[in-house]
Amino acid sequence: MKVIVFDMGGVLLPLEVQRCMDSFRRILGPRFDRLGLGSDGEGESVMAEYEGGRISTGEFVGRILSWCLPGTSEDDVERAWTDMLTAVPAERIEFIKKLRAEGYRVFLLSNTNELHWDNVIHTTPEFPDCFEHTFLSHLEKLSKPDPEFFRRVTEYIGVRPSDIIFVDDLPANRDAAEKYGWSTCESVEALAAILKR
Repeated sequence: MKVIVFDMGGVLLPLEVQRCMDSFRRILGPRFDRLGLGSDGEGESVMAEYEGGRISTGEFVGRILSWCLPGTSEDDVERAWTDMLTAVPAERIEFIKKLRAEGYRVFLLSNTNELHWDNVIHTTPEFPDCFEHTFLSHLEKLSKPDPEFFRRVTEYIGVRPSDIIFVDDLPANRDAAEKYGWSTCESVEALAAILKR
């Protein structure tokens, strides 16, 4: 198998979800539950629209801001939203570079959004260059686990689905990829073990 496709958040990029939730709790106050993090609340719907590229950053921030405590600014909303992000660890960058040096074709397939992607580039400028190509949900107007996303990526890469191994921490995304014919695993550590066999 010579093609490896990585998810970003939770696989290559550690996420500080609790820090993000705490920040939103401060600016939303009693309306925090409206955000619906981890549920099917109104906020989850807005986030899905944003990650799917169906609304702009301005629209996303504006809708969240309308639920916030008086005195909250657009910058406060953007900071809360990006508080879940950290820099990509150096060892992850080195691992990807090693894979490419060994002849693997390496791609990124991420459900992400403009604010998060800009933050990743700001904190880890070399990250996008680690990949032959990046497939980002907000630019592709598709989100995992939509089967069309996996079809589009496979077509772009130009290989058989069985030639691809996909690293994603979410079972729903792995299940969808496997139904399309990709092999999957849940972590960088699991991938390293597979490649040693």
